[in-house]
Amino acid sequence: MKHDKKKFVLLGLLIFLVILLYFLWFKDFLTFERLKAYRGDLYEFVRGHMLVCVIGFIFIYIIVAGLSLPGSPVLTMAGAFVFGVFGAVVYVITGAAIGAVTAFSISRYLVGDWVQARYKDKLTTFNRQVEQDGVYYLLTLRLMPLFPFTWINLFSGLTRMRLVTFLWTTSLGILPGTVVNAYAGSQLGRIDSPGEFFSPGVLIAFFLLGVFALMPVVVKWLRKRKL
Repeated sequence: MKHDKKKFVLLGLLIFLVILLYFLWFKDFLTFERLKAYRGDLYEFVRGHMLVCVIGFIFIYIIVAGLSLPGSPVLTMAGAFVFGVFGAVVYVITGAAIGAVTAFSISRYLVGDWVQARYKDKLTTFNRQVEQDGVYYLLTLRLMPLFPFTWINLFSGLTRMRLVTFLWTTSLGILPGTVVNAYAGSQLGRIDSPGEFFSPGVLIAFFLLGVFALMPVVVKWLRKRKL
């Protein structure tokens, strides 16, 4: 009982920290308008402090992804503007993957274990489904930009999905969206809003990627119905 109380206290402190960081810094700091206004100063600073900026960039991305803070698309574009598309993609996926694993682990430790123990019988079928086809479900959710990155991290922590599976599917699934955002950032001087790169064609392409990732699950389901 005392252990559960400690978890709820930690959960409350984390929520408070997220709200505090959001209103004190991230709400007005990680915006496209601010990035565009200070792109020249940012570029010059990074040129003179490359190694420190790379480490700092990855660390900030871990915080943003791990604490479920907004602003990751703008952060990705900023990385591409100063590090180049390839560098940004590598650094973003590194930071996002570590941050996602952090959020996943926090969710599992603070809430997931309690949910699994409390609803053990009711979740038996669901857990079996996750074990069999969880890879395809998670890839589909990652590839489709309709589902928030944060919610997927937290919800996955409530399941019995293996950490290794979560890590590699996350890294692979966020790759297409990261490349698009990074390319938008590399063209920062030519665009007026990030939405210019998210045309209907790009969104349809992401949707088709998600459908393709889910196809093995659909095929398996159809075979079971046929039998």
